[in-house]
Amino acid sequence: MAGASPDRREALLVFLRYPIPGRTKTRLVPLLGEEGAAAVYRRVAEQVLRQASSLDRTAISRIAWVDPAERVRDAAAWIGPRFDTRPQPAEDLGARLERGFAAAFAEGARNVVAIGTDCPDVNAALLARAFDALDEFDAVLGPARDGGYYLLGLSRPLPVFRDVPWSTERVARATLELLERAGARVKLLETLRDLDTPEDLRALATVWPELLSPS
Repeated sequence: MAGASPDRREALLVFLRYPIPGRTKTRLVPLLGEEGAAAVYRRVAEQVLRQASSLDRTAISRIAWVDPAERVRDAAAWIGPRFDTRPQPAEDLGARLERGFAAAFAEGARNVVAIGTDCPDVNAALLARAFDALDEFDAVLGPARDGGYYLLGLSRPLPVFRDVPWSTERVARATLELLERAGARVKLLETLRDLDTPEDLRALATVWPELLSPS
């Protein structure tokens, strides 16, 4: 299939943390301080959100799932009206993702892509490729260098959120195993680096100095 038909609904889920000093990017705090770590994350998140906003699709809904839930109104004021802003449930990451995908499919989406806000290299062109891939594949996965993933897309509900060792270097591998077990056809995207550690900060700062300076 060459591309999505005009009536084919798509949903982009952005899993977003509201930047709170002391609770955001804590592994960067020894290097940047609490305020600096939160400020760097805010700039990276805004870069990703700009790309998500600029994604040009015929019929797409953009949903920002916000953590912590009590800051959802603050997040809505921060990121603007292009996103339907919703609170993340107080569950583990797998359950949050599962709820997000289930809600999108229940609301009529055919192709659903989820991203976080830790990877500044996620851009509109990459998101478009992910959605286009879902017209041919059951799933699309963007692996991260730390063993997790920065993007997951599904064209139908699949059991890929349970029995995953979240927050470990085995997340992407375990997800691929679950997809294989489900008989899903999978498209892999390029491996990118998330911003989590001082090493990530130093590596990404060579490409994104305007985003990743401490001030």
